[in-house]
Amino acid sequence: MSTASDYVIVGAGPTGCALGFYLARRGATVTLVESVERPESVVGESMLPGSTLVFDECGLDLSGFMVKRGAVFCRDGAAVRFDFAEAEACRYPHAWQVQREVFDLRWRDVARRAGCAIVYADATAVDVAARRLDTSAGPLTAASATPASRTPPSAPAARAWFNWRPTSPATSPSAASPAAGSGSSPSAAASPRSAW
Repeated sequence: MSTASDYVIVGAGPTGCALGFYLARRGATVTLVESVERPESVVGESMLPGSTLVFDECGLDLSGFMVKRGAVFCRDGAAVRFDFAEAEACRYPHAWQVQREVFDLRWRDVARRAGCAIVYADATAVDVAARRLDTSAGPLTAASATPASRTPPSAPAARAWFNWRPTSPATSPSAASPAAGSGSSPSAAASPRSAW
């Protein structure tokens, strides 16, 4: 298998799939690379109301997840309750508690419906000059690449290629500035073919 895309995103979790959705919606071809076909059962995730905007835009199916209307913060024997509906300028009065293995699979459905390809493989080597990521399923080429995972790609070469660092709001690409790749900052990559 050999695939050429505008973007290769390493990691098909919620971040990678949402990024893939937004890029594909703008007309880019996107390949997501994920080492695990079926996410393992891990602890649930507690979403916040602000995530609802992205969930709605992407058409994420949240049926069956527990609705969460607030939080309780405990410290030194005291507890403070926070109701999301009482927040200033409340746009979304609740959030969800999700099962990650189900949540991740639903995000992959979102990415596929947007036109993203998902390749289940491990990164094995990188050829920066050729803009190629070698995987256990075959080579992938792209104009731009980015990691979308809190853990680095498994191959040391892939970590170097992506100049890997954990995804965070300050460093992750966004729909407004979609291309982040090796050696570039999100603001430096303005077009789908700019970063490598």
